[in-house]
Amino acid sequence: MASKSHATSSLWLAQNPSKRWTELFFLMYSPFWIFWALCIVVPFQLYEYCGSWGYMAIGTFAAAPCFLLPLVIPCKVPICLYLMTHAYFCFYHALSNVLLRRYPNAVRYFFMGAMVFVLAYSTAYGETLTIANFRHYTFIDKDRMYSVGSLFYAIYFFVSFPMFFRMDEEVKRGAPRWTVTQAAIDSLAASMLVTILLDLWRISIGSILNIEVDGGLPFMG
Repeated sequence: MASKSHATSSLWLAQNPSKRWTELFFLMYSPFWIFWALCIVVPFQLYEYCGSWGYMAIGTFAAAPCFLLPLVIPCKVPICLYLMTHAYFCFYHALSNVLLRRYPNAVRYFFMGAMVFVLAYSTAYGETLTIANFRHYTFIDKDRMYSVGSLFYAIYFFVSFPMFFRMDEEVKRGAPRWTVTQAAIDSLAASMLVTILLDLWRISIGSILNIEVDGGLPFMG
């Protein structure tokens, strides 16, 4: 009885048992792939010895515990990067859930807004900084990419962190469980909102660089 009361009253963990288990799994598993990927493979440049199948194995090993092989169209992006993205984003969103759950009720919306901004920017900045050790990624202006480019990347998390947090979060109040259809609809809505915000950046701010780049994405050149 005491353990059940402790679990349901936790300010850090989700009230829903399934959601709580998922968050704990992502958070406990993530240090393992982060260690071997960012503390071994990248610093020691072991990726230099990897061919196409080696890169595929790295991505698969990171993502397999979080997600089975996704059915995606490559779109000139190596499939292994889709797999690594699952591992990265599972960790980001599980951690953001835990931190957002500790907001004081008296300043709920202000705190959540500020926390989402800080988490989103620090996540984007941290990923941009750590991936710089991978020499096949090149930045024309590193300082600009770290500061302004990270803010652009954070737009994704401005939307996804609160959208992901709200899933099955109100079970303790008797709210119905989320269905697959409802989750899919919210995912599509989040994707559309991100697209709109990115386009608003393109129209109002434009390139993060002060030079012309032939080809590439509109907001980069």
